[in-house]
Amino acid sequence: MFLSARHDIAIQIELTIVTDKIEVKKMESNRKGIMKEIIPLRASLSSLRRFEHRVTGKQNQVLKIRLLNKETDLPILNRWFNLDYSKKFWGMAGYTDEQLFLYYSQQIERSGAAFYVILIDGHLIAYFEIYYATSEEIGGIQRFNDSDIGLHFLLGPGKDIIRCLPNQILHLTRNLLTLAVDYIFTYGNADIIIVEPDINNISANELAKRVGFAFCCEVKLSNKTANLYRFSGKDFKKLYRFTTLSKPNIFTS
Repeated sequence: MFLSARHDIAIQIELTIVTDKIEVKKMESNRKGIMKEIIPLRASLSSLRRFEHRVTGKQNQVLKIRLLNKETDLPILNRWFNLDYSKKFWGMAGYTDEQLFLYYSQQIERSGAAFYVILIDGHLIAYFEIYYATSEEIGGIQRFNDSDIGLHFLLGPGKDIIRCLPNQILHLTRNLLTLAVDYIFTYGNADIIIVEPDINNISANELAKRVGFAFCCEVKLSNKTANLYRFSGKDFKKLYRFTTLSKPNIFTS
């Protein structure tokens, strides 16, 4: 699940924003020659669901964030959900592909959540979902603003990642989670992002802290006792002088 060797990839960004009313594509070059999309608006969560983000590496590999495709992605995710490393804490084991398809069809219709995959050259390596904190159970336990967004993140199994990244990458999990956080802060309308890993999931708790989330409190949810962490956009900008979307090397320490 955690890969730990060095692999340098110089990146450039190409992002096309498509909303229901407007398509925007405007590029500029920063001091380091990195092409970066200029976003003239802050998006709502419903608009964020329509974004795609590409990062091109020097080995002609493309790292892409896109919306979940139920037909192509769910069979892969269902296999991940039933592996030992995710069974205990992810809580989605035991579904047939048909049941999972129905579950996500219902979830996608909700206005308060969105589901993404991260791919390299078309191969899934990670999955994350975002939701309005006020619309979930935790919103009835803790106080949140309407713009506060929750995040769940799952890295794919090592075999799937090695298939498309034979050279292991230092801090891959941390950097992909940071990329997801930056993506939400940059293109979503979030002031705060929260995560709530199970108190017994040591790896997830340590990962949250390494990325920069600050511990708030312990919370009792219906399916787990969790540690609540928060990360403000202001703190994110202080911690990461260059955001992961624009710094030259996302995949190095």
